[in-house]
Amino acid sequence: MRFLGGMMIGSLAGRHAARRQFEAMQAAQAQQEQINQAQTQAAQAQQMAKAAQTQQAPNPSKKNMVEELERLANLKQQGILTEEEFQQFKTKLLSDI
Repeated sequence: MRFLGGMMIGSLAGRHAARRQFEAMQAAQAQQEQINQAQTQAAQAQQMAKAAQTQQAPNPSKKNMVEELERLANLKQQGILTEEEFQQFKTKLLSDI
């Protein structure tokens, strides 16, 4: 009878250990899912921040643009810039508006 009782206790203990192991695995899977979701959210937040930064890149104000055009015109008059270079800089400046 002792042998049979020992087997029953061992069987119950084995079931209990298996149940704890299964529950621990479920908890670990849930934690991993939370980590994955957090990483996805962090990546999305970084992308959104980068996009917002790009959109907020300051465009030159009209006053700064006029000053820059005047500076470029002076460089062209002094012969430092060619007409072609002046036009390229002017086009670039105006395209940043």
